[in-house]
Amino acid sequence: MNKFQVIGLAFALGGLLAFHSAANAQTKKQTNDMEQIQSLINTIVGAADSRNAIILDKHLHPEFRVVANRFGGNDAKVLPKKVYLDLIKAGKIGGDPRRVTIEHIDVKDHIAVVKATLTGSKAVFTSFYQFVKNAQNEWQLINDMPLITAKN
Repeated sequence: MNKFQVIGLAFALGGLLAFHSAANAQTKKQTNDMEQIQSLINTIVGAADSRNAIILDKHLHPEFRVVANRFGGNDAKVLPKKVYLDLIKAGKIGGDPRRVTIEHIDVKDHIAVVKATLTGSKAVFTSFYQFVKNAQNEWQLINDMPLITAKN
């Protein structure tokens, strides 16, 4: 091997190591985000189940909404954050402890999508969540689109 080939090989190996290191750092960041989101889902579901509007308010984005498609009709119903929290406070929704099973989490930079199954004594929710990372680098739930199936 001549001097130029050795230098070329050194640059190639250095580039591979840098790429591997950057990819490894990205994987660790994504794993950390996924763990944060999973923990946040458990917190949010627990707060809804115990009807704790204060905890929910903290973790729901200001533009949060629930989109319930074909729930009690043939159209989609959109509940803005205030309406959702008012229903929680009034005891009209929530109150049934549910077991959370995360089916899938997909994270890209500052957005994430999650599919989860929530099983309670009265119903099973297949929920599709959308999360955003706010200016303080905290994950917040911005959209919840559940499919609710009553248990017999």
